[in-house]
Amino acid sequence: MIRRAIPALVFLPPLVAACVSPARLGQSDLMVGYHGVSSHYAEVGWSLRHSQEQISLYNATAQGYALSTEVRLDRDVIMGFEASAWRTFFGFEAGASSILYTNFDGATVRLRPQLGFGSYNWRLLFGYNIPLGPALDGLNTFDIGLRGHFSL
Repeated sequence: MIRRAIPALVFLPPLVAACVSPARLGQSDLMVGYHGVSSHYAEVGWSLRHSQEQISLYNATAQGYALSTEVRLDRDVIMGFEASAWRTFFGFEAGASSILYTNFDGATVRLRPQLGFGSYNWRLLFGYNIPLGPALDGLNTFDIGLRGHFSL
């Protein structure tokens, strides 16, 4: 019972904090994505983006925060509950994610620093999963992903 409550306990505080003043934080979006190297994952979540200045297709500076869920598509089910933050400067992005993965028999936590590039609504990301817990079969060491943001 406690294991199943961990995702709610980990991600509820940032969600509550983000909802306190959404106008100050920026634009609320539906975020969808695909991640894959040796295992393939679909991602869906909610993000807040704040842009300082829009220049052409790229933002001069922007930052964002997201809560999302990843689901493994190609073999046994693995779910990941992710909290992430990023900063963009003229189309180049740097960020990090904290992900709690579970196959419902075990769980582990990964820290994923990411670098990427893209436009305001689409990003191509490259990341590395740093293990902070026990091994769980089926997780990518390196991560390549594409994320899209759609206004709510």
